[in-house]
Amino acid sequence: TFKIKLSKMIWSRARKALIASGASNKLPESIDHVDFSQVGTPLTFARYLGRHQGSWFGLNHNRERFSPQTFYLDLRPDCPSLPGLYLTGQDVMMFGVGGAMFGGYSCAGNL
Repeated sequence: TFKIKLSKMIWSRARKALIASGASNKLPESIDHVDFSQVGTPLTFARYLGRHQGSWFGLNHNRERFSPQTFYLDLRPDCPSLPGLYLTGQDVMMFGVGGAMFGGYSCAGNL
């Protein structure tokens, strides 16, 4: 299928880039032992994970979410409608490892 061909092409390019950059020198025995690789697209996330518009993170990351008018109302660890409930993790502020870190920092600051 197209997806399998695309996955193989992407892995081939990634493998070449890892070798060219020297990154494969860190684990030289592993680069030739990849048995399976697969690509996930927004269509994959929408179909198999039921994600809205194929988002791979929980909350929508658009301009409205980060607007100055609502930023401090929407992106906060405390839940005004449920006093005593505090949220932390990547979806409190923004996605990824940095978002999880800032979510935890923000939550700890409110306790």
